[in-house]
Amino acid sequence: MIIGSLGPEKGHQYFIQAARRVIEAVKSVKFLIVGDGPLRRNLELKTTELDLTDNISFTGVRNDVPEILSLADIFIIASIEEGLPMVLLEAMASRKPIVATHVGAIPKVIENGLNGLLVPPHNVEELAGAIKALLFDEKKAQELAYNGYETVEKFYSSQNMCNNYMKLYHELVPEQA
Repeated sequence: MIIGSLGPEKGHQYFIQAARRVIEAVKSVKFLIVGDGPLRRNLELKTTELDLTDNISFTGVRNDVPEILSLADIFIIASIEEGLPMVLLEAMASRKPIVATHVGAIPKVIENGLNGLLVPPHNVEELAGAIKALLFDEKKAQELAYNGYETVEKFYSSQNMCNNYMKLYHELVPEQA
């Protein structure tokens, strides 16, 4: 599953090419592309052209991300440009193993092999390989999902963020004597 705006920076074209390679190895695998954007029609045409419509579904924009994430076995980010996508933290909090590209702030959250798998952007072979690795190694997928959840709880929970804001506030505004 991949969630995000269907724009060039999100790398959906690489995701579809990687999905094709995964489907060649696992015929029954299904992929969801959640979101909408300027490239949707081109991506749908490419999916049809590659005869992948039985395996790849476009859902459009959804307002039920937690429910959608519950359907996923693996969460994928194929971006070629990125900041820190909130959906990455949501997927980790949902205990999903992550395959993501090594761009933007993603490597500040994902430690390759510990709480997710990082691959170079634009690299279809490595993206497909990482997805297949998790499909074929359920124990590793569960380990990454658990560690990802722990990362979010430790560093990105609302309570932790609130504590950090309060700490910063007290540093910036000294107590009155």
